[in-house]
Amino acid sequence: MSPILKEFLDSNHLGFQDLYEALRYPSDPNFNAFNSYLNLKYKGKDGIEFFTRLQQDIISARIAARKLGLILEQEANTSN
Repeated sequence: MSPILKEFLDSNHLGFQDLYEALRYPSDPNFNAFNSYLNLKYKGKDGIEFFTRLQQDIISARIAARKLGLILEQEANTSN
């Protein structure tokens, strides 16, 4: 795991499975604990490189998921 993400999760007492929710929502569902995003900001060059790679990986995964979806859809339509 990236040191930037690990630091963010550790400082907020979260596990990797909580990452999506933590990035999407600023607090837990009951508003008892609010996440600190300082560990994701102000990372300078390391942060820029990390988030650039992360963005590229997300784009690649979206393209691959779309291709897979189209293949599965074609297979489903041909088997009917």
